[in-house]
Amino acid sequence: MFQECDSTVPLWVTLDAHDACADRFLQTLAYCFADVDARFARLAEAEALESGVEALAVEFVNLADEACRAEIEYVVFLDAYDTASSVDFDEALVFLNRNMGSNMRFVVAGRYLSSRTDDLLLDSPVIEFGACDLLFDDVRFRALASAHLPGLEEADYRSMVEEGGRWPLLLVFAGLARKRARTPQDMRRRVQGYCRRFFEREVMARLDGATCEFVIETSLLEDLDPELCDRVTGRNDAVVMLEQLEAKNLFVNYRVEERVWRYAPLFRDYLQSKLLCLHRSQIEKLAGRAGEWFAERGRTCEHARCLAITCDPYYMEGTIASSVGLVRDDEQESLVEHLLARPAAEFETDPYLAWVAAWGCFSAGLVGESRGWVAIARNLGENEGAETASRFIGALCLALEGDSAGSLAIIRELLGEDSASVPRQFQCLLMHMEGENRERLGQMRQARDLYLKAYSLAERADSSFYKLFDLYLLAQHYLSLGDFEGAEATACKALASVRQSAPLHGAFLAVRASIRVERHELEEAAELMRRALQSVSRSANVDMYVDVCLVRARMERVRGNGIEALGVMTDLVDFIEGKCVPRNMGMRAHALKAALAVEFGEMSAARSSEREIDGFLDDPDLFRSLPCVFAKARVLWGLDKRRECLALLDANQERVTESGSAYLLAQFFILRSSYRAEEGDGTRAMVDLNQALELAMQNDYMSVFLEGKTCVRELLLKLVVGRKISFAVRAYAKEALLLFGGEVELDESIALKSGSVQGYYALTEREREILHKLNSGMSRGEIAVSFGISQNTVKSHLKNIYSKLGVRTRSEAYKASEREYGGMGGDE
Repeated sequence: MFQECDSTVPLWVTLDAHDACADRFLQTLAYCFADVDARFARLAEAEALESGVEALAVEFVNLADEACRAEIEYVVFLDAYDTASSVDFDEALVFLNRNMGSNMRFVVAGRYLSSRTDDLLLDSPVIEFGACDLLFDDVRFRALASAHLPGLEEADYRSMVEEGGRWPLLLVFAGLARKRARTPQDMRRRVQGYCRRFFEREVMARLDGATCEFVIETSLLEDLDPELCDRVTGRNDAVVMLEQLEAKNLFVNYRVEERVWRYAPLFRDYLQSKLLCLHRSQIEKLAGRAGEWFAERGRTCEHARCLAITCDPYYMEGTIASSVGLVRDDEQESLVEHLLARPAAEFETDPYLAWVAAWGCFSAGLVGESRGWVAIARNLGENEGAETASRFIGALCLALEGDSAGSLAIIRELLGEDSASVPRQFQCLLMHMEGENRERLGQMRQARDLYLKAYSLAERADSSFYKLFDLYLLAQHYLSLGDFEGAEATACKALASVRQSAPLHGAFLAVRASIRVERHELEEAAELMRRALQSVSRSANVDMYVDVCLVRARMERVRGNGIEALGVMTDLVDFIEGKCVPRNMGMRAHALKAALAVEFGEMSAARSSEREIDGFLDDPDLFRSLPCVFAKARVLWGLDKRRECLALLDANQERVTESGSAYLLAQFFILRSSYRAEEGDGTRAMVDLNQALELAMQNDYMSVFLEGKTCVRELLLKLVVGRKISFAVRAYAKEALLLFGGEVELDESIALKSGSVQGYYALTEREREILHKLNSGMSRGEIAVSFGISQNTVKSHLKNIYSKLGVRTRSEAYKASEREYGGMGGDE
């Protein structure tokens, strides 16, 4: 390998017992370097020793500095080093290590470790010992351990072999640490530090980029199954990578019984520290891929471990550890670090890990698995808070399963207990869970009050997590009601303090993106959505991921990328299959997929989601049932069951009104208006559309009009040129017409002749200009001069203007224009 590199000169020195003395070694080395520069040959002669070994060593170092090119690396392999071992030899090598330039390297190719190896070997890259020699037999390694670590106990020896394998340099590191450490913990810390420094300089620095990325990404795995490694890394060369690492002896060994590879524990710990440092944002994605692989094979513990890793650690600790007292012993490391370090098998033996698994499964929407881990945790022994946690997770599972009343009863029981036994932070959690149940039962006002009360309590408890989570629920609550101003203010308030890498950050960005979509501010919505997708992974928290996907699909639909929107929803529905999604998001996903499928004629896809939504048409949770009603109506219309479609909408009008959601009501009127128009009932279609316009104008909705497609466009055109609605509504309708492509050109002269248009929109362009100047205070003469026309022509224009506005004087014209167009005295 070194010979193939133009910037490296490899030199090989085979040693024997005669080379055990320092002078013989230095002369042999000089003879070898004579191929680099002929002047070294003089040092290899016997006369060179007349001035002494030390002088010979100094002269060799000086000549090397002069003769060896700085840009070339000289690598000297010392073969059979153990054969030539002696104190003098070791001292000579240490001298060279101290004084040679950094472009000179000595590689000990044998299995011998010098007793003179000290900190110089750790601080300089000059001398190195083979990266990881796992081929030592136990007898020889024991002998080496006895020489370097006299008095080493059997238990410590076994622990050393288990963590680092039979790696000779580990004994050197242990010896150095023993000299300097004051406690066993300090010794372990020092050994780990020495090892990390060696891995960084002697292993990772010499691997190519692809291999470095592979070993770091797979370090979260206990067993390196090639198929699993390919799934995690997204590559297909795991077998080749692992075989090469094993062949190079780089801390990877093959376990024949399991047919998998494993990293040496010390090396894996180092790689995980790199993963946490350099690739922390990728951990959720990598663990999510691994979790899917384990789930497919029914490996419960490994799947639970991956689920726990993918969950936002602050989310998990906020809801379990700080709430009900379920904490681990070591609080120094982060939760993710703790989980990476624990084997999957411990999830069935450690109560804390079992609770973490229960919460991880719940966050993933796996209710059955969550209940199973709660039972395991309870069986492992009672601890403080276990009973409370068990009842709480039970209430959450009931809510996911649709039993909001049962969940609410448990939450009320927990809140009603002695306040001293319920931590304030946990009270916050219970309150916003009560709010969610109230919302699902249609008690919207009570839900909002509970969210605000929980937020106030979280502020007093100084709990940043609960404040943010309550703001998240409150923002979603406002969105459901169509209160964009409330949702925007809440999201902005939360984004000021939430971590950018947290799923909640992505969820709040999605709230803002959703508002931009409905206001048809698509460029800003796309940027917000791009940032949201960076923070939310589908493995972390299912409800937040579904939130983001729903907004993304709506955005793509409004942008005209309907096929892509349908693809997003199809993938999402496949992902949530078999999972219970919080906050009724699952049914919204099926409803949107069905609506998109009908829109593009994919009736088979629509029918597959229809089976899911049929069971929720009468659900008490209006925000879950009404999107299903709308989707069902679309499917019926697509199947040409028009009478059934309109009957379904008519039957649910009262429920839509009861929801209190201005957005759902506007959507309802637009949908029914388009269907009535297609049926030829133009009068009632106009009434529905007018009501939708009033709601949209009051709440600044815009993209909602795309629910009706071309039928709504024709209806809007009729409203714009009609006199039956106010000017402000007509203006909003004209703006809505732009959603359907291009500027809307209205032939106002034709409309005027038909007698259907009066007011400002009946004026010609020149008449509008004259009215503007009239209202600014100009006289008829000044107006005539400004346009270069006669005063009689101006008088004729004014007569037409007064007629169309229905006025007789200049002041009345001003008042009419102010009433209809906000005044014409300033800029239009």
